[in-house]
Amino acid sequence: MILEERRNAVVDSIFVPCAQPLLEAPLPSKAMEKVANGKTVRQEATRKSTRQQALNNSVPVSRRATDRLIRAFDMVGPSEPIGEQALEAYIRSFDAPMTEQRVKAMRMLTSLDSGPALAAAAQLAAEHEMAGAEEVAV
Repeated sequence: MILEERRNAVVDSIFVPCAQPLLEAPLPSKAMEKVANGKTVRQEATRKSTRQQALNNSVPVSRRATDRLIRAFDMVGPSEPIGEQALEAYIRSFDAPMTEQRVKAMRMLTSLDSGPALAAAAQLAAEHEMAGAEEVAV
């Protein structure tokens, strides 16, 4: 009985009632639409930027980086559409070491040759060398 009272005292001290929120619950987004059976379904998202909405791009976002690299690697011409053959050739190109031209294209597209990126890489390399020297000393 004493143990039960102590346990109840501990539980009561841990679980205290929460204060009521200061703000009201937000209204549901316009992108959500209720269905008759009670489930909610997300509608297609709309763009908030009219500039981006005006741009019509048929390439899905998931493929834009790949397509840009295919063009940078000169696997297709600048105005030539990217088909399945170009995509397969792009995938196969990583089976062998990259050529110097492709390394330069990759550096240009990823901005790895920029000043901040080079400084960060140098700092990481220095920290890695210092950590290696400390392990040898121990």
